[in-house]
Amino acid sequence: VRYQQATSKHIEQLSQRRPRQRREGDGGGEDADAAEKEEEETELCAVRNELQSMEQEFSFWKQKAISYEKELKSAQAQSEELSGTFDRNLQATQATQQRLEQELAQTAAQIAALKQTVARSDDQLATKSQCVEQLKAEIVALKQAETEVQ
Repeated sequence: VRYQQATSKHIEQLSQRRPRQRREGDGGGEDADAAEKEEEETELCAVRNELQSMEQEFSFWKQKAISYEKELKSAQAQSEELSGTFDRNLQATQATQQRLEQELAQTAAQIAALKQTVARSDDQLATKSQCVEQLKAEIVALKQAETEVQ
C-alpha cells in the first residue's frame, strides 16, 4: 500500500509537471507535443509496471509472512502440547517414584518386624531347647535313681 501511494504521487507529479513544461516551451509544434505526450505515456506505463511489480512483490512477502506466522502458531501449539505431555509424564513419574518409595519403606518395616519375630522365635526356641535339655537331664537322673533303687 505504501509503495502504491508513493507511485501514485510520482505519477501525479509527472502528469502535473508535463503540462507546465509544455506551456513554458517555445511552442515547437504538434510533433513536439505528440512526442512529449508519447514520452509521458511511456513513462507512466513504466511507473505503472513498476507499481504492479512492487505490488506483486509486496503480496508475495505478505503471503510469506502469513505462512510463517501460521507455521509459528502451529509450532507454538505443538510446543505447548509437548510441554503439557512432558509435565504430565513428569508428574506421573514422580507419583510412581513416591509410591515406590512408600512401598519400599513399608517392605523395610515388614522385614524389620519379621526379623523381630524371628529373633523372638529364636529366643523361644533356645528357651525351649534348654527346657528340653533340662528335662532330658532329669529323665536320665530319674532313670539312674530308679535303677539304683531296684
